[in-house]
Amino acid sequence: MKAELKDHLTSHLITISKDATAAEAQLLMTNNCIRHIPVMDTEKDVIVGILSDRDLLRSPNAQKPVFELMSSPFKTFDVS
Repeated sequence: MKAELKDHLTSHLITISKDATAAEAQLLMTNNCIRHIPVMDTEKDVIVGILSDRDLLRSPNAQKPVFELMSSPFKTFDVS
């Protein structure tokens, strides 16, 4: 049986608001044992970027907003 990508994806997506701080993102990522997190524009209910643990390491300011650290645009694909 050939494994497909969709078989390895989670159905419970952990995200963070673009207005959250780097410190909030670090805590959320640490508590959930993840290294990357989608960044949401909660007003429009869309993903606007991706934040990695490396992005957080590059920022000495823990109060900096996530939208200033995230990578955007980013690529997505359909796995259905």
